[in-house]
Amino acid sequence: MKIGHVKTGIVLSVAAVGTAALMFWVAHKIEAQQQPVVIKAEIGVNAELEVDAIFSEAHQLETEGRQLAALIKYQRVLSEYPGSSRAAEALLAIGDIEFHHNDAAAHALKAYEKALSDHPNSLQVAAAKLGKASCLIDLLMPDAYEALVDVTENHADSDAADCASVWRMFMEVAQEKYTYEEAIEHYRVVARQSSSERAKADAQYAIVGSYFWMGKNEAAIREIEELLASGLYKSRRSLAIVHDMAAILYNGAEDYENAARHADIIVRRYPKSQVIESAKAIRSYAEKKIAEAEDSRVSQPHDRKKTAEVMDLNRRIDQ
Repeated sequence: MKIGHVKTGIVLSVAAVGTAALMFWVAHKIEAQQQPVVIKAEIGVNAELEVDAIFSEAHQLETEGRQLAALIKYQRVLSEYPGSSRAAEALLAIGDIEFHHNDAAAHALKAYEKALSDHPNSLQVAAAKLGKASCLIDLLMPDAYEALVDVTENHADSDAADCASVWRMFMEVAQEKYTYEEAIEHYRVVARQSSSERAKADAQYAIVGSYFWMGKNEAAIREIEELLASGLYKSRRSLAIVHDMAAILYNGAEDYENAARHADIIVRRYPKSQVIESAKAIRSYAEKKIAEAEDSRVSQPHDRKKTAEVMDLNRRIDQ
């Protein structure tokens, strides 16, 4: 369902401008294995059945976490069956893998743009436009906001519009069109009413970002732990970014054990993430503070004994 604009004056929109963690990327090129390709120019019933079989295999590989293998399957559809009715779907899938799992916004953008230029009337248009907008945000491109407006206004009944509304709202808060409180109200509506898991997750993450910028760390920590517990985010990119924000929040609250815990998850599970350097820095700092606290705790009994001895000596001198 589309949440859209409402007459109360709250524009239901989305924004990825909230945290620095969302704005850095490390483009990571995947070299697909070169295989002999036989192009089927004429797409008949049998060929479409072959394409369907390839998609089934690719989906299964994605379920198993084998994104590179799935990527090669989708690329096979484009190279062998360029006239397939599922070519746009294959391009969208390639873009999603590049963006959400390979953290490669530049490569993803090419796939989304090709889906839009080659298949302007496909059922994948709204999703491809959202993918393009996400890449433009990640790459800090100036036309990112207009891309979000396009999705929310021209594809109002799509799940993509719910996601785009969250990112757009965040940007409009940065433009001082709305307050953080108004934005949080919108995000909660999206989280409650959208049928899209991604929109729900984006909305809750935007709430986290809003509380962070308002200086309400405790509220932000509560929301981000709820988000992680919900399991709504599943891609490597999203999970790495959320754990990085959690580490930042706990570090700011001087809860160094939890800061180190979240940062360590990124280092161990998502070593190629765009936030890996941030995670390493936070983990190192948090571990240093933990060690300092432990040293202080261990030294305290000795210090108290030494203080008592000095005081006793001073009393004797006074006598």
